[in-house]
Amino acid sequence: MRMTETRATEEGLDGLIQQTFRLFELIPYSLLALGARFAVGLFFFRSALTRVGEKIDLGFMSIPLPWAIADNQDFVFAEYKYFGFEMPEWFHAISMHPIVWAESIAPLFLMVGLASRYAAFVLCVMALVIGVVVYPNFFSKETLAIAVLAAIVFKGGPGIISLDAPLRRMRWPNY
Repeated sequence: MRMTETRATEEGLDGLIQQTFRLFELIPYSLLALGARFAVGLFFFRSALTRVGEKIDLGFMSIPLPWAIADNQDFVFAEYKYFGFEMPEWFHAISMHPIVWAESIAPLFLMVGLASRYAAFVLCVMALVIGVVVYPNFFSKETLAIAVLAAIVFKGGPGIISLDAPLRRMRWPNY
């Protein structure tokens, strides 16, 4: 009798759902984390490329030099209104450099998986600030998705396909 009950639950819609869940469990977290790391990293890296004036051209990609901020960025940062209020000019001058550095360095660290949780945290906070403070009327689905992906990497870690994994095994072998 027990076998027929088992067969009955594995047939039909319930069986299809159970098989689908078993297939999803076969997908390793590290593969999902790698995809999330690259999605978040590329989103911010592309933004950094628009903010810098000088880049190192490697042929297959350009690396932004965060100390060489483009001339037009003073104007762009001055146009931001935080919660609808204009901020003083000194605030833009102070905030521009850390933002460009974070947009340039953190995505690279995240994509290669070095200090991934720290980079993911920085980029998650940046995505939320962009969506809530800088553009409160323009909180897009993309910005929310990037913040969620960064939060997942921050919480779950970069996975074994990262530079963090061997470093962690060397430092904490029983972890």
